[in-house]
Formats: sequence, C-alpha cells, structure tokens
Amino acid sequence: LYDCNDDPLAFPDAPRWAGSYLRRLLRMADVVVAVSSALKARLEALGAREVHLVGNGVDYELFERSATGPVPAAMDAFARPVIGYVGAVADWFDFDLVARIARAHPRATIVIIGPIFRGVEKRAERLRTECPNVVFLGPRPYEELGAHCAAMDVCIVPLLANELRRFADPNKIYEYAAAGRPIVTLEYSSEIAALADLIAVARSREEFVEKVGAALREGADSQRLREFARSRSWQDRADEMLGLIEARLR
Repeated sequence: LYDCNDDPLAFPDAPRWAGSYLRRLLRMADVVVAVSSALKARLEALGAREVHLVGNGVDYELFERSATGPVPAAMDAFARPVIGYVGAVADWFDFDLVARIARAHPRATIVIIGPIFRGVEKRAERLRTECPNVVFLGPRPYEELGAHCAAMDVCIVPLLANELRRFADPNKIYEYAAAGRPIVTLEYSSEIAALADLIAVARSREEFVEKVGAALREGADSQRLREFARSRSWQDRADEMLGLIEARLR
C-alpha cells in the first residue's frame, strides 16, 4: 500500500529522475491511497491501478485535551485579537498574504508557530521588521499545539496557491477545528471548497483578508467544528486503511 499525501513531483527541488521512480512505485503498489480527488486523478494518470481517497486527519483526543487546558503563558501575553498559524514556514508560506493581514489589523498580533526552514530566513526577518505585530514563536511540542490554537481568535492557512497545494489536504484545518477556532483558508482544492459552510474559504488574498476580519467579528460554531474534527480522527483514517489492506489480502 502506497500512502500519498502530496504530488512528489510538484516540489520545487524534485529531481528530474524522480518521475520514473514514482511511476514504477505506482505500478508495483497493490493499493494506492491519496488525500484528495485531484491527487487521486494525478496518480491514476501516472499509472496507478487502484487509488482510494482517504484524507488527512487529527489526533482528536490529544488536541481536545490540550485545547481545554490552561492558556500557554506565551499566548496569554500577546495583544488581542490573536490571528495565528501553526505549521512550517517554508517556500510554500505566503509572506505577502501575512503582511496584508498584519497591515489590515495593526492592533492584532499575528502569531506564527513552527520552524523556519532554511532558505526563507531573510524573508521571515523582513516580514518581522516591516510588520512589528507579526511574532514568530518557533516550534512548540505537538502535545501543546491544541492549547496554542485554542488561544487564537482566528486560525489561518496562509500558504501559496501553487501546483503543490492543489493536491494537498492540510492537516492544520483539522487541528484548528479540533480546537474549535474560526478558520480562514484559500480554496486550494475541491475538498476545501466543499467545507465553505463550515470554514471561511477565500479565492484571493484580498478576500482572505476580508474573511479574517469577518471571522474576528462573528466567530464560529465551535461545537460543529469539533464534531467535524472528531469525524476526521487519525484512528478513523487508520481503520479505513486497514480495511483496504484486509480487503486486498482477501
């Protein structure tokens, strides 16, 4: 069973020879699992014989337990409202979008939690200099992420809408939902578009900034978000994969 979370050929540093290896892997695999319908179609076009759609998820119980605990001291010290992102700061991070949000909400604190990857350090420093209300908090233990998300007034997914994102199913959407916080994201895929009645889905940077403002004013249905996250737990995803493996063995 080959579990595919992204198109490996869509990464900027993917070597030219990787395509032949991927095609060979897809021919060898008895069952292929993809996290989005676009990725499923992509793998089928590359020669996969049988592709099943199983999206990403969240360790729901861990996030819920953390989210209902005490507010982390670092988060409690920030000026409110707090607009936050949890994830890697890498080539796919949309620095321009975050700068727009920071300028549109100068009294808010934009908190970035996660590692800064090699190659984007200067861009991160420039963003911090140009927008003093942007704070890079660095990585935090996974067990504490729920508490950090719960301390945010709005959680955002500020990633570039490129070819790689078109195939993705961002874990952070499920993690934010497990904490019951309002979520704003770009429309990276049809799966994300289908969540528009639950989270704020924008089609442009301008609309994204507007939806952040609306989320700050209106909040979100926390209970409904948690129920959605519970239905996307990693245990449920694992059970789906186990079922596929057992069916193939039979």
